[in-house]
Amino acid sequence: MTQMVLELLSHRTPPSCVGANILTVANIICPNFEVVEEVPAVSFVRHCRSVLSYMTKLLAAYQLALAECFLEHHSDGTQRRHISLNNSIVRIAIEGGFKCVTLNSAILSEDETSQVLTQAIVRTFREGRAMLQTWRVVTQRVYPGRADLLALLPKPSDLSLSKLTNGGWIMTDTCNPARKFRKLFMAAITEIAEEEGMTKNEITIYEAGKSYKYMHVYIHYYTNINVLNLYFLVFTTRLLASSPQCLGWRSD
Repeated sequence: MTQMVLELLSHRTPPSCVGANILTVANIICPNFEVVEEVPAVSFVRHCRSVLSYMTKLLAAYQLALAECFLEHHSDGTQRRHISLNNSIVRIAIEGGFKCVTLNSAILSEDETSQVLTQAIVRTFREGRAMLQTWRVVTQRVYPGRADLLALLPKPSDLSLSKLTNGGWIMTDTCNPARKFRKLFMAAITEIAEEEGMTKNEITIYEAGKSYKYMHVYIHYYTNINVLNLYFLVFTTRLLASSPQCLGWRSD
């Protein structure tokens, strides 16, 4: 029952309609049998939204931990009922194309300063690591001796912002606060990479306008969608030429 509630919530079914939808589906599939003795209460369905939120973040952390590198990180903010919310979206390479994974779409921070926002996003990745570690601990406890299952789960250390240092891009708005955040965020990523044993010569991070190594990279913002597509093709070609292993392609 809980799994069905989570499935309906993931399809944006209002909590007040979940019980009625479950009863309707059961009556259509088994019209001659009464398979549903009791439908979940609205309060239970609302509590399940927290479970769904945790599962969504856990699966996002799982996908990012399995990725060899991050191609791009984008963050932006908005307000709901005078509460500031920020997000953390990472673009990764998959077979046949690209995929955007949202690690957290509602990051809460103490204020909207660039320093605090940088700390909030770094904290979001630490929370993802903790979720992966909890997943591994629960798997070991529920399935003792199943090393094959444990091997399918990535290690918490695999979820790291240092995966952006292999030619990854930091994309934000062009306003002054966003540009300051971008600078601080890139410095935080560099610090994390150095703590993991990387040298400064091995770290390459790009931002809108220039690279972190101060090599000029000309990026212009256009409203024409055809020009945007052309820009993305040029970006992909440059990325392939600089680090083909990052996309999972062989240079030979």
